[in-house]
Amino acid sequence: MTVRSGKFLPVGMRFAAVFELDATGRPKASSATAYTGLRWSGPLAFDMTVPQARIIPHPGADRNLRTSILPSQESASAVMRVSDFRFDIRSVLSGILVGQVGEAKEMPIFHSRAGYEPTVALLLYQQSQDLDSGLLTWHSYIVPKCRVIESPGSMNNGAGEISYQIAPTATTQRLWGKTLTSVDDGYLDAGIFEYDSEGKPAVVGFKGDGVAVDFLFPVGEPALSVGKIEVYKNGVKITTGMTPIVTKITFTVAPLVTDIITVWYEI
Repeated sequence: MTVRSGKFLPVGMRFAAVFELDATGRPKASSATAYTGLRWSGPLAFDMTVPQARIIPHPGADRNLRTSILPSQESASAVMRVSDFRFDIRSVLSGILVGQVGEAKEMPIFHSRAGYEPTVALLLYQQSQDLDSGLLTWHSYIVPKCRVIESPGSMNNGAGEISYQIAPTATTQRLWGKTLTSVDDGYLDAGIFEYDSEGKPAVVGFKGDGVAVDFLFPVGEPALSVGKIEVYKNGVKITTGMTPIVTKITFTVAPLVTDIITVWYEI
């Protein structure tokens, strides 16, 4: 297992998941069972639009004396297309409960809660190849804080498809809670994080209960190696007081009911 080079050739779209967030902006885990968000089964595309920088000339003497470059004052945005219609995910994105009429499920469109969508996080990845070796790798985006608005699907002679408008917002921390600093990172906030990894990226959340010391990764999704696991408790990276193996994290002392454990690893 090796550290990635950041040089790769991506293709397609393989995975998309949405995470509910707690008050601290971390995945909203509710128990010692791994919280992995909700996953779409049929992601098709993720198209991101990042506004161009402002290029400002300083004219004088019938020419451009100097040129200044300032960041854009417009917002970044994205559109994601998927093939599976999911009322459970729409409920998370809209903050509206799924209704039931008889044995049928019901979701509203153009409702009074529009504009009040909760802030969520997204994890998306695609297959890639290492530029030098050609070995299989994975390219991913994490959007730690965004609002996602659904565009209803059409009815025609083609396969069903639904799209989501995504509005990222700048945040001062990563999804697992680590605060950005000038010393460690060189910047103080960001709206989207991009990754090049050897394995498929995974983020899981747990909530302590004062009893459990073992926190298991989802069945069938072990880490590629212990070196690819990072553990955060209440947003702070920890390296002592727990032992990671490829299938779980074991704490020496059970985390408290107020403790949120968030783990980054590669599958």
